[in-house]
Amino acid sequence: MKFAFIFLILFSSNSYSPSDVYNWRLEKNENGIKVYSRPMKGFDFREVRVVNKVKSTLAAIVAVIFDTKNYPKWVYGCSGTSTLKTLNDQEIYNYQVTDLPWPLSDRDVVSHFKVFQDPSTLIVTFSKTGMSDYIPDKEGMVRVQHFQSITVLTPLPGDSVQIELEMHLDASGNIPDWVVNDNMVAAPYNSTMSMLKRIPLYQSAYYYFIKEDSN
Repeated sequence: MKFAFIFLILFSSNSYSPSDVYNWRLEKNENGIKVYSRPMKGFDFREVRVVNKVKSTLAAIVAVIFDTKNYPKWVYGCSGTSTLKTLNDQEIYNYQVTDLPWPLSDRDVVSHFKVFQDPSTLIVTFSKTGMSDYIPDKEGMVRVQHFQSITVLTPLPGDSVQIELEMHLDASGNIPDWVVNDNMVAAPYNSTMSMLKRIPLYQSAYYYFIKEDSN
């Protein structure tokens, strides 16, 4: 049974940062992908951290994340997405639906996507912040009320990139906490595995606001 709402994906929050490793517990370490979790104050659901490395350009990874129409091909449980508004080349509002098995209602989430690159370090930060009131609730859906994630792309020697994802959401509605927490490892791990398979398809991607590491 896929409780994929735990990985509505791929963010910023003052409550955490990728450099803050306090209290993280390693849940899975396989195929070069490490999945961690930890409690988050004020919430029943745990937050998740995923770390891995890939040989890629920075722009290719950004392109995969921005290519929301193809999320159903690789994001765990995603059944559909649509861009609600494009603010500029680096910001959009996105709508995403996640299928849940009967008798649970499907979940939907509205997120503000934003990408930024530090001009000195060339580290790219891709944030997604839930905007639950951006559009009216849809019939038959339960709107995710709290969603925050941040993906940090750090250039490494040898044309490689370290990808760090941290995310937290409250799936909302009548779902037992243990169901979410028991599936928090499988969902991000499987999505990451699928994402890594897609990254080679985007190596020709280019963004004027992304500078590649020349070292």
